[in-house]
Amino acid sequence: MIKPTDLTKAELLQVMEILAGSAEYELERALSQIERKRNDAHYEKSRRLIDEEKKHYDAYFALMRPYMGKPVKDIPAGVFKRAMEEWNKAHAAGKEWDKLNGIKTSGRVDND
Repeated sequence: MIKPTDLTKAELLQVMEILAGSAEYELERALSQIERKRNDAHYEKSRRLIDEEKKHYDAYFALMRPYMGKPVKDIPAGVFKRAMEEWNKAHAAGKEWDKLNGIKTSGRVDND
């Protein structure tokens, strides 16, 4: 459970509005509501990053699928470039998701 000292100014104002608007709300209920909103926002951002990563990986595989099993030299340069751009966008979204969710990637080999 978060404490009032953990809140931003905007969130403190929101708590005050909640408390002033209705006598039935207690501080604990107001803090729970703020925490739920934070969690919802975190979930939505995580979900967007997952969707973005999937979209770019799907685009990469759609571009590369016709060349599976063939030598790299047989892939047209433009197709290869677009595919790598999609791969890099997917990778960037994945790294942002890791960072958002507190996953440390220092032990992982990275091509950046």
